[in-house]
Amino acid sequence: MEKEDRKALNMQSFVFDTLLNNMNAVLYVSDIETDEIIFMSKNMQEIFGVDNPEGKICWQVLQRGMNQRCSFCPIARLLEQESETPFCIWEEENTATGRIYENYDSLIKWADGKLVHLQHSVDITEFKRITEIASTDELTGMFNRRAGKLLLQEALKKLQGTDRTLCVCLYDLNGLKQINDLYGHYEGDKSIACIAQAALDNLTPDDMAFRLSGDEFVIVFPGIGLDEAGGRIRSIQKDLRKIVKEKDIPYEVSFCFGIVEISGRDNFTVSKVISLADEEMYRQKKVYHIRKAEEKLSSSRSEYQAAVEDFDYDKEHLYDALMKSTDDYIYAGNMKTGTFRYSAAMVEEFGLPGQVIPNAAAVWGSFIHPEDKKCFLEANQEIADGRVNTHNVVYRAKNRNGEWVCLRCRGYLFRDKYDIPELFAGFISKAEERT
Repeated sequence: MEKEDRKALNMQSFVFDTLLNNMNAVLYVSDIETDEIIFMSKNMQEIFGVDNPEGKICWQVLQRGMNQRCSFCPIARLLEQESETPFCIWEEENTATGRIYENYDSLIKWADGKLVHLQHSVDITEFKRITEIASTDELTGMFNRRAGKLLLQEALKKLQGTDRTLCVCLYDLNGLKQINDLYGHYEGDKSIACIAQAALDNLTPDDMAFRLSGDEFVIVFPGIGLDEAGGRIRSIQKDLRKIVKEKDIPYEVSFCFGIVEISGRDNFTVSKVISLADEEMYRQKKVYHIRKAEEKLSSSRSEYQAAVEDFDYDKEHLYDALMKSTDDYIYAGNMKTGTFRYSAAMVEEFGLPGQVIPNAAAVWGSFIHPEDKKCFLEANQEIADGRVNTHNVVYRAKNRNGEWVCLRCRGYLFRDKYDIPELFAGFISKAEERT
C-alpha cells in the first residue's frame, strides 16, 4: 500500500472512530468478498461482545450457528442495483443478541478505493413490542380493529391495478348472547378465544386476521379465489370442533361466515369490502337461525309450549318502537287522568307543548278547525263515556305554520276489570282533504 493510501486509510479510520463512537452508533464495515470486518464501532463491539473485530468474519461473530454467509445477507442485492449509491433497509431478529434491528445497508468506497459493505443498525425491539401491544387484541391475540382495518386498507391499495386477487372473510360467533346468559360472560369470552385460536392456527404467513368487534372477525387471504378461501374456512371450522371437544365445552361454539373475492380492477374501500362480506354472511346466518328454530320446534313440544307461555317483551319501549316504525302519529292516553302522550313528530308538526300533555282533549281540541270541532268532540265523548270501543274520525288541525292539515284519527279503547275506560291508543295519519 502506498504511503498516501495508508495515510488516507488512517484518516478515514480516525473519522469513523471519532465521530461514530461518540454517537454510540451500531455500525460496521466489511469486505464484500471475504466478509472480513474492516471497522466496527465501539458501541457495537460492546453489544456483541467482540474485541479487536478487524479481520474477523462478520457472520461468525455477529450471528449464532452460522457456517457460511447469512442467507439474508443484503450484499448480493446491493450489487444487483444499478445505482451509484446502492441502498436497502430491512429488519432482522439477531441470533446473537435476540434483539430486533432495522438495518440500513449500502456499498461505499473505502479510502483505498475498494468497494465495501456498510451496515448501520437501529435497535427497534422495544418499539416493535410497544407497537405489537398497541395493535393486538388482548383476548384473541389477533390484530385489533384499528390495526386490522389499516392493514386491510394497505392490502387493497397494493392490489389496485394488478391482476392479483384477494379474498376477505367476515365471520361471527353464533349465539354469543345465549352463551353469556346461560353460562356467564367468562364462557362467552372463552368461546370467542376458541374461534380466534382455530383461525390463527390455520393462517399462512401471507394471511392476516383481526377482531372487528365483540364476536366479529375478518380474515384476509391474499392471492387465492373463493373456492380455496372457502376450503380454508371449513378447515378452521373443523379445527374449532376439535378445540371445543378438547376443552370439554358443554355448549355449541360455531360461526357463520361470508367471503368476497376482490380483484385489482375493483376500487373498494375497507368499509365497502366488509359490507359485501357481511351481506354474504347474512345469507348464511338466516339459514342457520331457521335451522336452529326448526330443531328447537321438533325437539320437544313441551319446550315449545313453555316458550309460547313465557313469551314477553319490553312493554315500556313498545310505544317508542311503534313510533319509529311508521310515518303516522301515535298517541296513547290514560282515560282516567286525561293525560295523553303524542309522538315527537306530531309535537314538531303542530307545535304542541310537549309529548306528554295533561287535559289532552282540551289542548288538542284548540288546534281543531272550528267547522270540525263538533264531530271531534262528539267522537271523543263517546270514547270517554265508554259507549264505543273504536274511534275513526276525520278533521282538520292547524300546524305550526298556520296551515290546516286534514287528519284521520283511529283508536281503540281498553277497559279495566270494572269495565271502566282505562287506556285509549291509536294512530293519527294524514288524510285526503275534506270535500
